[in-house]
Amino acid sequence: RKVGKSMAACAVVILLAGPATATLGSILDDTGLTPADIEMATAAAETLYARSGVKPGDSGSWENPETGAKGVVEVTGVDGAASCVSFRHLAEPASYPVRKFDMKRCKDAQNIWVLVPE
Repeated sequence: RKVGKSMAACAVVILLAGPATATLGSILDDTGLTPADIEMATAAAETLYARSGVKPGDSGSWENPETGAKGVVEVTGVDGAASCVSFRHLAEPASYPVRKFDMKRCKDAQNIWVLVPE
């Protein structure tokens, strides 16, 4: 299934922060991250996994001055044969504890990056 940037942001929260039956609002409340925070985190990850020569240990950061949230994303693994990159988000929402999200993206048959189970 294809996942665009906006959908990827929602998918990150839904897949990693709560049960599939939870509402998006309650999930966002639980993480302390806003949709804009999640889009920034997703964009920071994309700059890593979408570039050639990505390797474990590569990292990037993001910060949302409007919400005070910030985070770091680090590549934790690369499977070149399967065109997959695993990475970890450490997100620090304002007034919430640091959140850790492990994710994996692989290229599908159309050469589009999609979220896959870790």
